[in-house]
Amino acid sequence: MELLFVYGTLTDQNHNEVASFLHKNGTVAGEGSFSGRLYNVGGYPGAVYHPETTETITGIIVRLNEPETVFEKLDEYEGVGGQFPAPNEYIRVQIPVQNHNGETHLCWVYLYNWPTENLQHIQSGRYD
Repeated sequence: MELLFVYGTLTDQNHNEVASFLHKNGTVAGEGSFSGRLYNVGGYPGAVYHPETTETITGIIVRLNEPETVFEKLDEYEGVGGQFPAPNEYIRVQIPVQNHNGETHLCWVYLYNWPTENLQHIQSGRYD
């Protein structure tokens, strides 16, 4: 079973075609969070994993029905892979994510991969 944590535009299946695809090909397992900092990249968020921080990023955990198919579409959407200029704006990695019951699961997450010094820090850890 593959799990994916999403925290931004992929959470809103009603206003985003790719999010709608994700939710048709997965099951929401509930809310989750991980240690890190969230930034406003300009109309969408970028999360940076910082295991040592007390800040958390909140989103949802999705169980994927067909991970290969889903990741192919999401990698294109997030600009991940060799067909995009290096370094990619996002990278897809597995990190520990805590669910709403306090259990920790290894989840795939798209993390922001460019410098953040000129970006607005979203201190709430939630992209609305």
